[in-house]
Amino acid sequence: MRHQFTITIDTADLLVAERVRDRAAGAIEDFVESARPGFNIDCGVLSAVGADKDQAPIAAARTKREEEGEIEFDDNPKVAHGDGGAYVQAWVWVNNNEIADSEGGHSD
Repeated sequence: MRHQFTITIDTADLLVAERVRDRAAGAIEDFVESARPGFNIDCGVLSAVGADKDQAPIAAARTKREEEGEIEFDDNPKVAHGDGGAYVQAWVWVNNNEIADSEGGHSD
């Protein structure tokens, strides 16, 4: 069985995120060396949200899909790459009437 955990660094500054990521990886590697736990820890997969490969899909999503008050993006949205494209995390506005309609009722 494999268990995974994620550390989230919430900053718009990519350099800060990379420095924190590198320090976290170093701390984890130091722990493994000194404690010699009965399991393996791989720090090679640590990457910052907003990495270079994420910038093109984020820019495309903002240009093609962003509509103020309807669909908006945070400064560093999460990006999931797939075959033929990527998902970019966004905020989608839903008004009270739409919420009521989805519940089978109506809002005044």
